[in-house]
Amino acid sequence: MIVYATLTAAIVLIGTMTVLNLLLSFAIIRRLRAAEAAAIWTPRGEDMPEPGTRVGAFSVTTVDGARLTERDLADSDGLVGIVQAGCAPCGSFLERVERGEIRLPREAVLFVARSDLADHEPYVRRLRTHAQVVVTSVDSPELRAFGPVPAFPTFLRLTNGVIAAADHRVERVLHLAADPGVPAGLAA
Repeated sequence: MIVYATLTAAIVLIGTMTVLNLLLSFAIIRRLRAAEAAAIWTPRGEDMPEPGTRVGAFSVTTVDGARLTERDLADSDGLVGIVQAGCAPCGSFLERVERGEIRLPREAVLFVARSDLADHEPYVRRLRTHAQVVVTSVDSPELRAFGPVPAFPTFLRLTNGVIAAADHRVERVLHLAADPGVPAGLAA
């Protein structure tokens, strides 16, 4: 009888410890995901593309087969976004575009940087109805033409081929472009 009581107590203790361990593991995973997303969204002080800088030379082909060069961006205002599959804020941006919460300008160009960690094709399929899409590598010359890209996503508002605003939040870039009196990075 004592053996059964001891065995039952041991099983209850092991079961309780297992449940507590599982709950702790889920809490840690949730905190890590939140910390990862917050780290990307708080880019103050980073080496961002500098407003007032002219876009460098590049030549790419969009996923729809159109040629795109810096000259195509020199005669208009536009938005350039640089995203990467697998990045949580990039996924959030994509979902907001699809829901219509973010309306991209007609001349928007989105560069999708390939990643070994995630498949970029779903991003391309979902984005191509909203903007011109270019698939490239993270360290490509076409991305270097826009200046440093310290994290994903990075959005640039261009005016006649010159960077007017740069930020990791598309709303800030669009807001800064609408209010040229606000220095880049200072808008709320």
